[in-house]
Amino acid sequence: MFLFVANQKKPSDIINGLVANRNKLLRLLADHKLDKEDENFEADKAHVVSGIASLKPGDLA
Repeated sequence: MFLFVANQKKPSDIINGLVANRNKLLRLLADHKLDKEDENFEADKAHVVSGIASLKPGDLA
């Protein structure tokens, strides 16, 4: 999933899939915790959450 969000040239089908499942994906990421603190993971997760939250149907990267 992270790769789909981070890809700067997402096909419209991927964007539409991410938008259609936005709420589920954001809940999944919000609930996902690691056993130990990992700053890199948390930074990557924040980037993915931001990317998903900002997508709109039909957006082209």
